[in-house]
Amino acid sequence: MITHAQVLEAFEYRDGNLIWRKCKKSEHLGKPAGYLHSKHSRYWSIQINGRSYLAHRLIWFYHTGQWPTNDIDHIDQNKLNNRIENLRECTRAENMQNKSKRPEKNPYTGVSKPNKSGKYEAYIGINRQRIYLGVFNTAEDARDAYLAAKKIHHTFNPVPR
Repeated sequence: MITHAQVLEAFEYRDGNLIWRKCKKSEHLGKPAGYLHSKHSRYWSIQINGRSYLAHRLIWFYHTGQWPTNDIDHIDQNKLNNRIENLRECTRAENMQNKSKRPEKNPYTGVSKPNKSGKYEAYIGINRQRIYLGVFNTAEDARDAYLAAKKIHHTFNPVPR
């Protein structure tokens, strides 16, 4: 595992990127470190001393001097925006509060596309459980139910994007 002193020696932080300050290949000096790694859900990765690190975790370590013990959340949900002000340490459950998977036919988080009767169902995830909130005539009514539940249960990230 790389030390904080090694990270500070190898990189300079600039606008969400770690820039090579010291590396084996001189052509990389002064350039952003890393590559897009499909193995890690399309996160930016950086290889140093024969080991690959997720860039957002390395940037957290660069700034705090401590390896995160939990997840690092991208506040704006953009996995490539690794600016330190966009990163926060959180539990896995808290990180899941900032996820947004929307079906193609429905623009609202926590709302299913219309069922056979043309109605919408609302649900919310709490402690790895999908909690059913009810059936609604409109997507907007279902979204209102989801937002009310989110305000109560998702205190880490109460406002959906």
